[in-house]
Amino acid sequence: MGGVKATHVFGQKGDHLTGIKIEVRNNNVEKAIRVLKKKLMKDGVMKELKMRQYYEKPSDRRVRKKKEMIANYKKKQRLLEKFKD
Repeated sequence: MGGVKATHVFGQKGDHLTGIKIEVRNNNVEKAIRVLKKKLMKDGVMKELKMRQYYEKPSDRRVRKKKEMIANYKKKQRLLEKFKD
């Protein structure tokens, strides 16, 4: 069974920067690309790239972040209610 090994470290180690490392096994490049895309989505890199495509005014950024916090709070409340029953 062909697998893909993925390591995920950000920061600085020694003299070089570390990042996401995807190893392709058994020439299964398609699976490695899927794993990479999933990791980037999970980390929010894709969302950040999309947001940085255009300039966002600081006032708009505050409004957006406030809406995101409200949405996250409501989602957590729904989940708590779901597990409470």
